[in-house]
Amino acid sequence: MLQVLTTEHVAPRQRVAFWQEMVSQTFVQAHCESTIGEAFRGSIATDAFAQTEISRIDAGQQRIDRRASDIARACKPRFYLCYQAAGHARVRERNIENVLSPGDLILLDNCEPYSVEYQDAVTEIVLHVPHDVLRQRFGSPECVLGRKIEGAHGGLARVAGEFLMSCASHAESLGDVQRRAIAESALNLFTGVLAEAAGGKSDAGTQQAVLLARIKQHLRERLSDPALDLHGVAASAGVSVRYLSRLFQLDGTSFGRYLLQQRIERCRQDLQNPALRHQRVGEIALRAGFNDFAHFSRVFRAAVGRSPTEYRADASTH
Repeated sequence: MLQVLTTEHVAPRQRVAFWQEMVSQTFVQAHCESTIGEAFRGSIATDAFAQTEISRIDAGQQRIDRRASDIARACKPRFYLCYQAAGHARVRERNIENVLSPGDLILLDNCEPYSVEYQDAVTEIVLHVPHDVLRQRFGSPECVLGRKIEGAHGGLARVAGEFLMSCASHAESLGDVQRRAIAESALNLFTGVLAEAAGGKSDAGTQQAVLLARIKQHLRERLSDPALDLHGVAASAGVSVRYLSRLFQLDGTSFGRYLLQQRIERCRQDLQNPALRHQRVGEIALRAGFNDFAHFSRVFRAAVGRSPTEYRADASTH
């Protein structure tokens, strides 16, 4: 549901203080100040897209500081993928400072200190992504954290940013099914952007993270294939079975465990999707790559704590 916060009807002398509350409510606890005083204006429109959220910020000159003392307060761990749609912003995280121009992107982590200085009137689109959701797709976000990703001259970064801008502009007309599809598309796009950005660095750890992110995306796109296996994926990625197994081990899991988790998650999402109520549980399982219904029922119950049929029934009552 769209939530719009604005300083429009706030007394001029109270706008900056009210804006600080808006920022803290939408994102995380932070300190805000502006040198333009009573002339300051700002609005934040936020909408949910499955497990992610998209916010559009329109605001005047200001500085936002996320301090170590703010981080001590409870918050939900989130990465912020920020697209600079208009105006300029000076961003600092991990002692890396960048000036964002229209078309640029940057990844921030709300569990670390950072500062954002809007140097003029800006429009910024922010994709909020839970830590675990992004890490499932891109194992080491830290390798690109706080680095400017230039999109002004086109390329995948510009495509992803404009896609995000379009989502923010048309959110009210979208249903739940469309929102889930958009969240998946946005995550796939930005995984590609981050992998492309990380590819410019030469350390082995980053190269492994990029390769693993691409392999995970390959798996998610082919879950319906019951023949998907370690040997075939290793061959398509141009690496040995041993090396591929090692990549997943370094990520704290295994190839088989990750593939099973993704298939169960796909089924879980489809079972709670009202638009798919007409489909039998077996059809949903088959589409996720399970060709043995008894096996599917066992692993689903072990992971979720209920049978697929019970899970669907419970989801329909909420």
